[in-house]
Amino acid sequence: MPSSNEADPYFLPRGDIEFERLNKQHVIYTKHVYDNRLVFDETIALHETDCVLDAGAGTCIWSIDLSREVPESVQIYATDISAGSFPPVETMPSNVHTSIASSTSFPPEWSNKFTLVHQRLLFGGLRESEWPVAISEMFRILKPGGAIQLMEVRISEPVGPSMAEFDGILVEFFKKRGLLHDIDLRLEVLAADAGFTHITAKKKDVLIGRKWAELGESEYLQDLKPLVGGLVNLSPALLGEGLIRSDAEYRALLVEMEKEWDAYGNRFWTALLQLEMVIRECRD
Repeated sequence: MPSSNEADPYFLPRGDIEFERLNKQHVIYTKHVYDNRLVFDETIALHETDCVLDAGAGTCIWSIDLSREVPESVQIYATDISAGSFPPVETMPSNVHTSIASSTSFPPEWSNKFTLVHQRLLFGGLRESEWPVAISEMFRILKPGGAIQLMEVRISEPVGPSMAEFDGILVEFFKKRGLLHDIDLRLEVLAADAGFTHITAKKKDVLIGRKWAELGESEYLQDLKPLVGGLVNLSPALLGEGLIRSDAEYRALLVEMEKEWDAYGNRFWTALLQLEMVIRECRD
C-alpha cells in the first residue's frame, strides 16, 4: 500500500506491482531524456577504483545497467528508504551493493567517497523541507572532481478540461503531503545554495500524444503504459487524502486525459542537472 506516514512520504506501491513498470519507465527516460545513455555527460569517465551512488534506486535498474558498462572493480552503491523494490540479492551483479538509506542522511563514513552520484524522480519521495538537506548530503559525499546527475519531471500546463482537473488534484495532493510539484524549477537554486559552483542544466521534453505525429515529431512517446500506470497506482493515495471520490471515477478521468493528450499533444517537462565538485574550498 502507499505509505502516508511521517517517515516515508512516498505514495506509490512497492514490490511486484511496481517493479516491472519502473523498469519500463527507466527505458523511456534513458531514451528520451538521457539520449540512450546512463550517464548523460559523455566526458564523465569511471575508472577502476571509483565508487558510484544510485540514490533512491528503487528497482536498482540504473545500477544494474551501469554495472554492465563499467569495469567490475567500480563499486556501485544503490540506496533507498525501503528495500521493497530491490531485486533479490542473489540476482545482483557482484559490484552492486544495496542498502537502506535516505538521501537526507547518508552514512558519515561516505564523506568524499563518490565520483558519481545519480538520483532521479524523487519528487514523490522528498518533502519540501528535505530537498536542501538531500542536496547538501550529496555535496558532502561527492569527491572533489566528481559529478552529480539529477533528473526530475513534471507534466506540462494543462490544455484540456480533464488535464486541468487532474493537475488540480495533483497539486493539492502534493501540498497535503508537503511535496514539491515543481521541483524541476528549483533544483538549480538548491544546488547553488548547497555550495555547488559548477551547475549544468538541461530541459528536455518527453512528448506524449498522437498529435505530435501529425506535427511531424518522430520522437514522441508512443507507449504510455509505464507512465500512465504510475498515475493509476496513485489512486489509493488520492482516495486516502479525500481528493477523488472513487477509483473508477479517477480511472475514467485518466482515460479522458489520454484522449486530450492525443488531441492536443502534451509533454513531460524534465530537468536534467549535472553538479560538479571542482572547488574544494567551498566546503568551508
